[in-house]
Amino acid sequence: GIQRTEVVLLVLGFLRGEAEHFPETLKSFLKEAGDTVRTVSSKQRNVKDLTSILAEYVELKEEKARRSSLISAFTGDSEAAKNVTRTVEGMLQLLSDYELVRTAQAPA
Repeated sequence: GIQRTEVVLLVLGFLRGEAEHFPETLKSFLKEAGDTVRTVSSKQRNVKDLTSILAEYVELKEEKARRSSLISAFTGDSEAAKNVTRTVEGMLQLLSDYELVRTAQAPA
């Protein structure tokens, strides 16, 4: 699951990036979350920024909508819709597995 420190780092990263718009909020956050921030190692600090995470989320939602739209083209034929759904889900799982293998093999 998501750890508290990860959320703290996301919020901190966002507030630092937007410091000119939220200077008092940043100060307050650093005061209240300072102990948590200080306990985070430099390795843990290597997290994606909130904007990137939200952009990925929107991209995933749009992809899901596109898949649903494709599948809904077969609404008149429930058996065809099931077959298309299974095929698409199988292909997506295969691609996901391939990406995991490639990522694991990539030089650090």
